[in-house]
Parts: sequence; structure tokens; C-alpha cells
Amino acid sequence: MSDIKLNDIVDARGQTYGDPRVNHARTANLWNAYIENILLTRPADTRLTATDVCFLNILQKVARLQHGAKHVDSVVDVKGYSDNVLSIWGKSDDEFEVGCTWSSTSSNEGDSDV
Repeated sequence: MSDIKLNDIVDARGQTYGDPRVNHARTANLWNAYIENILLTRPADTRLTATDVCFLNILQKVARLQHGAKHVDSVVDVKGYSDNVLSIWGKSDDEFEVGCTWSSTSSNEGDSDV
């Protein structure tokens, strides 16, 4: 893909979702709240599951929609991730765990919230 086409895509995304720093900070805030809730409500050695990943992807779409654009593709993606959750719930959670353990002592130095 040429740099000109890539720049056009990035510019269009910026118009739809807003400044990337703001958008990603919104996503980080939503994800942090979700993960903090996991740390408070699940055993200490909890690992993220496939269902958690679906919910985090939904929250990313919500952060994008908070910019104010009525971006139908993001809403369709939310439905797709929701459908994935329902599909996963029909299977064993152990079968879908991902290899990432969250620690309540992790540092956020260098990150800025918007």
C-alpha cells in the first residue's frame, strides 16, 4: 500500500474516531476499569479468557463511538463480538484462556489519561 493511500486511510479514521491519542486513552480507561473489576471479583491468579477479549474489543468500539460519529461498522462489530461471547459460553472457558496474567501491582508510569 502506498504512503498516500495509507495517509488517506489514517486521515479518514481520524475524522471518524478523533485524535488517536484521545481515542486510545478512552479505550485504555475503559479497559482499565474492566480489568480492575476482574482483579476485585476473581481469584488472584485469574487469567483473561476469550470472553474477556470479546468484551475488551466491544469496549474499544464503544470508545470509538464516544467521539460522536455514527459509524455503523463499529456497531456491527459490537454485535459480532457479542455473538462470539454467546458462542464461547457454549464451550469450556478453560479451552479458551489466553496466556496473560494481570497483576494489581503493575505500573502505569509514562501513560497519560485523557
